[in-house]
Amino acid sequence: MTQSYQQTSALSVAMFAAKSIRFYLLLIFVASPDISSSTRVNKTVSDGKVFITGDHNEVVLSSARETKLELAEIKNKLKLLSESNEDLSNLLHAMNLTLTDLEKQVAGYTLQFPQKGTTDYVIITRGMPNLSAVTVCLWIKTADTGNEGTPLSYAVSGGSNELLLVDYRQPPMVVVFINNHRSGATSVSANDGKWHHICLTWENTAGSWKLFRDGSVAASGKSLQRGYVIRANGSLVLGQEQDSKGGSFDANQSFIGEMTGVNIWDHVLKDQETARMSKSCLTGMGNVFQWREFKAHIKGSVKIIKPSC
Repeated sequence: MTQSYQQTSALSVAMFAAKSIRFYLLLIFVASPDISSSTRVNKTVSDGKVFITGDHNEVVLSSARETKLELAEIKNKLKLLSESNEDLSNLLHAMNLTLTDLEKQVAGYTLQFPQKGTTDYVIITRGMPNLSAVTVCLWIKTADTGNEGTPLSYAVSGGSNELLLVDYRQPPMVVVFINNHRSGATSVSANDGKWHHICLTWENTAGSWKLFRDGSVAASGKSLQRGYVIRANGSLVLGQEQDSKGGSFDANQSFIGEMTGVNIWDHVLKDQETARMSKSCLTGMGNVFQWREFKAHIKGSVKIIKPSC
């Protein structure tokens, strides 16, 4: 195969993919209202699927009933094809804003936690796999100075602090827990009444972890539960700290404010991707949990509002 043919083929892939993304999302909203919100990533329903294969530089598109395909996966596949093709790289650069807008259309809502207490939260009780590495990203806006606020907690039977982000005050702000072992205070706050993008990454080979604030590494460390595997089938809660699986909340640890763009991955994202997501809220789509899934699991007085970030 000549270089010219390869370049032409790769460029055709990108142009077709750009059109297919718009077509795909249109079908999501028009043709798939009967798909359960609990459908997991990378599972396809019987009447169709969407996938890309780089082996032969082609895109295969059939009925877009698969609602969990990540836009990020499309971009990553195309980036691989563009490494030796300047024209394709330029096209992908032009597509970037469009893809960001499409991500926002899929996940365009914010949750407002209006008050201190133990009755307002979001809980998902199924779908978490075993994790030897993880990335958690979210946007929060709070001016709360009294509570030891908890944006996110994950608990399993016999392990209340399996994965935890807690305390947005200054000092000390976010303390990271893995299997009830803590990172220590990070001196990173996020309760100034402005929107902040917070990401946590952790992997079990060296026990290394990073805490990002607005796209930059704000704290990091090693040897946090090295060799440990975060256990599956627990309860994932937004807005409360669990002292037992799915409950035993403390009002002093409740989250007060607004939250959006919560996504979870089963690997450590590259720093560049974390920085990209920090530039515009509602970008990024996790492969374990995606923000659009949380809306169906609200408890108490948590309100769905339009994003202000």
